Parts: sequence; C-alpha cells; structure tokens
Amino acid sequence: MERTRKLGIAGLLCATVATCASLAAPDARAGANKVEGTVAEVSGKCPAVRFKVGAQVVATTTSTKFDDGTCANVQNGRRVEVEGALQGDGTLLAHEVDFE
Repeated sequence: MERTRKLGIAGLLCATVATCASLAAPDARAGANKVEGTVAEVSGKCPAVRFKVGAQVVATTTSTKFDDGTCANVQNGRRVEVEGALQGDGTLLAHEVDFE
C-alpha cells in the first residue's frame, strides 16, 4: 500500500525586497511554519510581544524559546527566523525565535 502525505505551502507576495519575508511549508510537527526576515511594528511587553516579519504578524508567549537573544531583543530592524503555529486569525504563534 502506498502512503501519501499532503503538504500545504503558503507564500507572501512582496511589493519590495525590503518588506519581503518568506513563509516555509509546514515541517514534520503538526502546525509548524517558519518565517524569516526583518522585525517591524513591535508592540506589547515581554513575554507577550507582537511584531511583523514582512506581512506576517507574529506573537510570542511565555512558552516561546529565544536563540541568540531574549524577548527584549525583539526590536524593529532585527533579522529573525521564527517557527510557530498559524492561528485562525493568521497570526504566527511563535514556538521559537532565532536572531540572525
């Protein structure tokens, strides 16, 4: 019996390279997605910070893991790679934020 697996791939349309971010296909963990690019529009206080990477809204929580930095390092202009789960409202709930 042949086993198949469906993968959903989403992308972001960019007007300029400076505001472009990429969203990768889900990995092996259910609901995991990745986005990388430059942080913009930071709001909130640690640990509950919201920001954008390109057009993707990202939210952090007490469960978010930070590599090469802390929640306080989420600042406009920083380059990050974020892995998390897409929520019903389109927000990427961050499991992990890697500072580049």
